[in-house]
Amino acid sequence: MQRGGIDPRQVTLAGNEARCQKIIKDLQSMSGAALVLSDAGFEGVDNYTLYIPHPISLGSVSNKINAKGNAKYTYLNDFALDVRRIFGNFARFNYYADPHTIKMRKDVLKVLYKFESLWQDLIKDFEKTSPGMFFVQPLPELKWCLSAFDEAVKAKVPNEPRFLIDDFIHPIKLYIT
Repeated sequence: MQRGGIDPRQVTLAGNEARCQKIIKDLQSMSGAALVLSDAGFEGVDNYTLYIPHPISLGSVSNKINAKGNAKYTYLNDFALDVRRIFGNFARFNYYADPHTIKMRKDVLKVLYKFESLWQDLIKDFEKTSPGMFFVQPLPELKWCLSAFDEAVKAKVPNEPRFLIDDFIHPIKLYIT
């Protein structure tokens, strides 16, 4: 996922594959992860690719960590972006306020919160050894995430309250800080 040349301020994935795989395995072991575990789960959902332009799963992320050539992540930020995209896609597709969807979102968001906790630990470790490295998401990715969130919030669901904003207030605070 390299964009242009190597940025010396960013932490490259090279040498950090084992740590990323451990994060993915920790997430996969959680009960809420079953809904975003593999791409096969998306193939059976009608119109999924119509609403979700970049479908991705924990299995896809795991494969990209150990891939060869251009299919492999270049930076740790790219890895984090795709993990966050999984949960953004899930919330975007499952934004209805029925009790089943609300429970599914809450289960999946527990996995996202776990990722954010593990990600913060990883950043702290790098700050100790290499202060000043670049862990902020580049603008195009942030813009994509915010537009997906905005579309889900604006979706017309007659006579139903929206819980999406309440569900995502914690991650938004994390990304802004």
